[in-house]
Amino acid sequence: MSTPTLAGLSSPSSEYVKENDSARVNQTRVIELELSVDPSTELDSAVWWKIDLWILPVATLIFFLSFLDRSNIGNARVAGLQKQLNMTDYQYTVALTVTYVPYILVEIPSNLLMKVILHFLVGDNNLEHLPQHVVTTMHGLITSFSGLVAGRFFLGGLLPGLALYLSSFYPRRKLQLRIAVFFASSSLAGAFSGLLASAIVHMDGVGNKPGWAWIFILEGIFTVICGVSMFFLMPETPMKAKFLTSNEKKLLIRYLREDGALSRNEIDDTFAWDQVKKAFMAPQALILAFAGFFNGATLFGLAYFLPTIVASLGYTANRAQLMSVPPFAASFVREFHPPCMPSDGVLTPLSLPSNFLRVRLVRPPRADD
Repeated sequence: MSTPTLAGLSSPSSEYVKENDSARVNQTRVIELELSVDPSTELDSAVWWKIDLWILPVATLIFFLSFLDRSNIGNARVAGLQKQLNMTDYQYTVALTVTYVPYILVEIPSNLLMKVILHFLVGDNNLEHLPQHVVTTMHGLITSFSGLVAGRFFLGGLLPGLALYLSSFYPRRKLQLRIAVFFASSSLAGAFSGLLASAIVHMDGVGNKPGWAWIFILEGIFTVICGVSMFFLMPETPMKAKFLTSNEKKLLIRYLREDGALSRNEIDDTFAWDQVKKAFMAPQALILAFAGFFNGATLFGLAYFLPTIVASLGYTANRAQLMSVPPFAASFVREFHPPCMPSDGVLTPLSLPSNFLRVRLVRPPRADD
């Protein structure tokens, strides 16, 4: 009776052995990665210092330009957009509303795609935000209400994608402050929008284009150039960050795994629908969504209508552009002043509940924060 040979084994069994071997190798690499770095104080400080210098400013600039591209329509309206396109007030509000239809429909699926199959393309938001800036530039060629609606529909959103991107570099205890920093750039963009518009409208008639068209064209061209440069500045993952040393990368991966942002091995770090369900049912996510709704209504309401409100008080169009700057500038400064602190002296209506939720639902910061 002949003895079975290895050649007689079936192909599926061989594939099973190979998969198990691959899993062991990956697990071994994870263990080696975590045991090969001793988190000294100098190394720990160097990691966060470098990421704050490379990643955070770029993410902040992207969101700044994104908000500028979306909010400049309020300045364009005062500069003559609505009058020259023969639009009613109702049509203007329709154009603004259409902007957020794709936001609601696409933002969650796009983030899921970033996690599943498109992380190598849009994980760093390079290809995600660039079309938005091109569309903004094309707003300068609009000649009708229907064209404006079409242009506003294809403007994209970046906040969820940027938050997901930053979470691949920062653990939760350090992520909160960084998101607050780049989101504060929206107030700064509102201030700059008025300043830029007041200067750009003087190009009225250049190239047979009205001043409001040049607001879209010039701001759009600048953001397109910045968008292309981001493709070379923003690393896709921490392991591809050229500004980090080998030990710094290993330490960062270790922190992210300890925090739960990354799984303990590559096999477990896969997309799972049950995790998506848990995210929708998480109480902190629901509460923040509720707060974000009212925050967005206030922020974009000011961005879109503040120049018009100021102009209705009797100021000229150019004066109204400039008068819309101080509220946003004050908001930007206020966002970096901690609310409800002993030295503050002022309690806003939302200070106490917001701080209560922060204490109850967010893990307290550690000493090294």
